[in-house]
Amino acid sequence: MDNDIIKLVRKFNVITVMYSAGIVIWAASIELYLQSIGYTIAAIMLFNSFFWIFSTLSEIPAGVISDTFGRKKAMLISCILRGFGLGLLFIPSHQLWILLLSGLLTAVSESFNSGTMSAWVIAKVKSIDEKYDIENIFSKNSLFLTSTSMVVGFVGGRILGVKNLSYPLLAGIILFIITIVYISLFFKDNSHQQQDNQPINLFSGFVSSFKEGYAFLRTDKLYFSLCISFLPLILLIVAPSNQWQLYFGNEYGGVKITAYIWVGMGLFGIIGSRIPQLLARVIKNKLSSLQLLLLNMCAIILCVVITNVYLSVLLFLMHVSFTTADAVIRTGLLHNTIPAKSTNRNTLISFFYTIESCMTAVVIIVIGVLTTVINLGMIWIMFALIATVISLPSLRKLNKKIETEAF
Repeated sequence: MDNDIIKLVRKFNVITVMYSAGIVIWAASIELYLQSIGYTIAAIMLFNSFFWIFSTLSEIPAGVISDTFGRKKAMLISCILRGFGLGLLFIPSHQLWILLLSGLLTAVSESFNSGTMSAWVIAKVKSIDEKYDIENIFSKNSLFLTSTSMVVGFVGGRILGVKNLSYPLLAGIILFIITIVYISLFFKDNSHQQQDNQPINLFSGFVSSFKEGYAFLRTDKLYFSLCISFLPLILLIVAPSNQWQLYFGNEYGGVKITAYIWVGMGLFGIIGSRIPQLLARVIKNKLSSLQLLLLNMCAIILCVVITNVYLSVLLFLMHVSFTTADAVIRTGLLHNTIPAKSTNRNTLISFFYTIESCMTAVVIIVIGVLTTVINLGMIWIMFALIATVISLPSLRKLNKKIETEAF
């Protein structure tokens, strides 16, 4: 591997791991903390809804700004907003507007982060070697991220959180400050469209990036097909990923089992990050998301149907593994369809994330309504079947297109 590529990938992994740690360390205890300072469950659910709504609204603008003014600035903005949003939760008041403002800042922060570092590393690597296997970058990065999530999440929830529920949030702020310092000192980025010593108009630069990205979407049918084909998979993923604590906690013994499941999710996430490479050897030039979809559906259905707690948890963890593998494959495919020298990579990726966020927000609302009349297990099965029925035809059609493409 070229030494320059090694350095680029190393910086990519360091920044994404530090950023992820700043989130994961409080993710397992944030709702308990909010309850402890006086917020109701209804207010916390509103906070989650606010996050998805503003994530959707800010996704494309954040991507365009990143392409126009640089990914380094985008990541710094993301870290600052995330830290400030967490800091608001330390205000000794349970007024709803503070909680919602925190949700807004967190959502905008996530939009500036989503796809930014992956767009940076791919653009840099492709400029050195256009034929480099970028899926390998994401596969190894997923391995690092899941390892970090497993360890840091356990420390935050079971060590810091036990002492004081505010400690994980404080640790998260500290980690974001460290990330800001690292990015400021070591992260170099010249991928934005502004030329040296040449002033740029904020609005015109924004509009120009948006138009170029939209034009690519209209002309590149494969990229558009990928975006649309991957959307139904959200139906299969959203319910288990948002309800596993409630499902296993209520069914099999509360918080005692969820701590072990959290560690298991990390371990199986690591396994899932290696699956794409294995499938690539077995399934030559074919879309392995098709096979993962069927495996995922079976794992979810059996997880609910089987009453043995150990087998049920094992099947859920297999679902986590399949989901991780599918995410790695989808990220690689989306980036591979974008020209190596495209200056609008973030804008284009943000189009997909925006559509994905919209659908996720809708699915979460529907699930919330359904939980009043249907138990969680039946919801998981129902959405898994619907996702499979909708996805199979589109993925088969997409598979034929991918076989004819040289990437």
